[in-house]
Amino acid sequence: MGSNKKAKSKAGEKKEKKEKEDDFGNFRKFIALIQAFYDTSPKIRKIIIVERLKADSVYGTTDAAFTGMAVGFAYAEIYKLIGFISTIFTVKQPEITIKPVFGEESVFEIEGEGIIKTKAAHIISTAIKFYFNYKKALR
Repeated sequence: MGSNKKAKSKAGEKKEKKEKEDDFGNFRKFIALIQAFYDTSPKIRKIIIVERLKADSVYGTTDAAFTGMAVGFAYAEIYKLIGFISTIFTVKQPEITIKPVFGEESVFEIEGEGIIKTKAAHIISTAIKFYFNYKKALR
């Protein structure tokens, strides 16, 4: 019986070690994916153009002070997001509107539209470059 417990504990240790190696391997793949995206991003920025980005929203709560602060916060966060998107794609001047509503009931509505331009050949060539960058980063 004693040897059976030792065998089970060794099997458990091997399984635990394999899981740790798998986690490290998955992390390595994730880092390689990020590196490939970073290496390919200048090409992505050149070929994908966000021609139009428009968002209209209406927001309001029963508390006027909170509504005002929330609208200001929303503008700040939306423009941070647009700044991040601009590092990946070429974005023309966006049109963002948030209309505060000071009333007796809470309101939240949003409507957006956009036009993205690119060419199929550019997407294929960029995907191939991304794949080779990913394989290179895995090494």
